[in-house]
Amino acid sequence: MAFAVALGWARRILAFFLRPIVPLLGDHKPIFTELTEPFLLYMKVAFVASIFLAAPFILYQIWAFISPGLYTRERRYAIPFILFATTFFLLGGSFGYYLGFPIACRFLLGIAGDFQPALRISGLFRSRARSSSAWAGLRAATVVTSSRGWDHHAGLPVAHFSTRSSSFSSWRRS
Repeated sequence: MAFAVALGWARRILAFFLRPIVPLLGDHKPIFTELTEPFLLYMKVAFVASIFLAAPFILYQIWAFISPGLYTRERRYAIPFILFATTFFLLGGSFGYYLGFPIACRFLLGIAGDFQPALRISGLFRSRARSSSAWAGLRAATVVTSSRGWDHHAGLPVAHFSTRSSSFSSWRRS
């Protein structure tokens, strides 16, 4: 469903996605070298956008998979888990969009100083999508890994690390 919605907006999404990079290219426009490249690019744009659109549902599915193995008192954290994970996922993607990738582009284009860039649009998008997705996934993973324990007073996720070396002692005995 999210893919069908994103496919209709693929041109606008791509323009938004590449907006921070365009000033760094100067008068040069991205190129394509294969006949099918623009079509496949719009499909990829729709796919990446659909992941971001479907993030709350995907995170809910992860929680639905994990929750049967939890105690009843632990299951009440489903909504905070989904809200925090979605928020961190979107914040990570935004960080990659506004800071991470533009800084990397500025650096890499600065190294190429004497050369004229002829960047393929599919390569630009692939690098851009990887950067944003990596930052988004990293931020969402923060919530997933810290959801082992929750601050019961504030209702916020916090990391609870075991300091005992015998955490798995019952497992080792079996």
